[in-house]
Amino acid sequence: MSPGQVARWKLAETIPTAGYWLPTTALVQGVRGLWSCYVLGELAESDLSGATHVFSVKRRDVEILQTQSNRILVR
Repeated sequence: MSPGQVARWKLAETIPTAGYWLPTTALVQGVRGLWSCYVLGELAESDLSGATHVFSVKRRDVEILQTQSNRILVR
């Protein structure tokens, strides 16, 4: 390498982070520019009336931590 040449250095650093990988298609636009996704939440025992494996769909705001092509790390 001689003076004046351009060098590129790519450094990958792994940082342990709690979160979930989602496909980009799972995100929906939330209020005030935030992002959300839909999750399944198990109903309380009093709401089940004897049924098993009954869930309700809930919307949750998420924080985007990282993007990689067609998937996103959120928490």
